[in-house]
Amino acid sequence: MDFVYEDYPLEPFGHLCIELANSVNELARTPRSLPDATQAAINEQLGATEPNTARHEIAKLPDDLTTLTAQSAGGALHAIGQILTAGVMAPLSPAILARTVVETSAVVAYLCEPEDPLGRVTRAVNLMEKSLRDDKAAKPEHPQAPLLQEMIKLKQVLGQKGYTKEHKIPGSYENLAATYLDPVDGGSFYSQLNDYVHSNLMTQMQIAVLADHRPWENHLRTYEFSLAATVIVIYAAASLEPHRAGDPRRFRNAAQRVVDCHYAFTSDPRLKFGSSQS
Repeated sequence: MDFVYEDYPLEPFGHLCIELANSVNELARTPRSLPDATQAAINEQLGATEPNTARHEIAKLPDDLTTLTAQSAGGALHAIGQILTAGVMAPLSPAILARTVVETSAVVAYLCEPEDPLGRVTRAVNLMEKSLRDDKAAKPEHPQAPLLQEMIKLKQVLGQKGYTKEHKIPGSYENLAATYLDPVDGGSFYSQLNDYVHSNLMTQMQIAVLADHRPWENHLRTYEFSLAATVIVIYAAASLEPHRAGDPRRFRNAAQRVVDCHYAFTSDPRLKFGSSQS
């Protein structure tokens, strides 16, 4: 199995992970493509024109949240790249970071899916409300309690317009990934990564045994997890691209190189996926 180290080296792929992560960060920070007139119309509809209020310029919320989450996905991918360039062969650390990639990429895909700008605002409000509730902001003493109440009021307004149910957020990250990353198998990949994140003793024992007896299997799994993470980031960033007015060429170039790696890896007859070849 020496070809594994020669054909699928971790260090060069780590550099590609870093390049892709940097390009996604750059894309996320470019100006929004939503016209000013459309933003103004949404803010007017939702009573979000008064400065120094929680809902002021709420039309910008989807883009603000996608910038944040896309940068988080890129940051986790950048860390995976650093691990690979350091020569780490065991899949545990890349798997833990890949789970963050899946979660944040699923959020980006969820926020970016609707073509209707008001639909995107509805999803952003839904996400903010859920996040605030998860953070216990329903308690009156919580510092973000007023913001939660504002999001609840906005949901009521959006519900009256028929938007809330259509854009409901799934209850868990696993469902979010399964729904909005389905074309890149995000849900099944997320489930697989849970065995590495939640201190599964059998998984840890397997990594240790393979390190002594079949180290190429750890190498392959690390490459496979990292490759899957890059594909998911590409999918999420591609959904973000139409909502940004910047130049996407750096992102597209890095994405194409990943696609080439993915094709070579998944079409290699010497490999068997799901479990490494004996």
